[in-house]
Amino acid sequence: FIFNVNVPQGLLNKVVFEIMFYLCRRGQENLHNLRVQDFEVVNSNGHKYVKKVRSELTKNHQGTTNETEGTGGRMYATESVLCPVKSFEKYLSKRHAGTDRLFLHSKNSFSDNDPVWYRNEPLGVNTLRKFMKNISKSAVLSKEYTNHCIRSTTITLLNHCGFESRHIATVSG
Repeated sequence: FIFNVNVPQGLLNKVVFEIMFYLCRRGQENLHNLRVQDFEVVNSNGHKYVKKVRSELTKNHQGTTNETEGTGGRMYATESVLCPVKSFEKYLSKRHAGTDRLFLHSKNSFSDNDPVWYRNEPLGVNTLRKFMKNISKSAVLSKEYTNHCIRSTTITLLNHCGFESRHIATVSG
């Protein structure tokens, strides 16, 4: 259920997690302010991926919010049923069109055939702040993880895969 893309809350959980993981997002910094137009699905030379196209004010980036995002992380499509790009595209297709905020609350009831699974109500700071804490409890994990654990896992995996520190710094900000 936690990452089940066939139910609204599962799809939302998967997309939030994957954006934090693949794009190496800080635990809660600006997550609630992300907009649909901050992201782009790119199909280049047969490789499909999601990238962030607009930067924002962060702890390490104090520039303007309309700057073009640098060479940050990318979320590549895979051939598996767990493809993060497919999940992202499905989520976008099921969002309420009345807002440009990316993360929205799930509707209380839904049908697979419903064109909209989410309310015109953005997730707030506190909901996103407790994201991994709630996932940990719902999945009955051995310990309670934090949002920062996702980011640190990304950095650790990049390091173990042999990426140079300067490339990891580019992705992680």
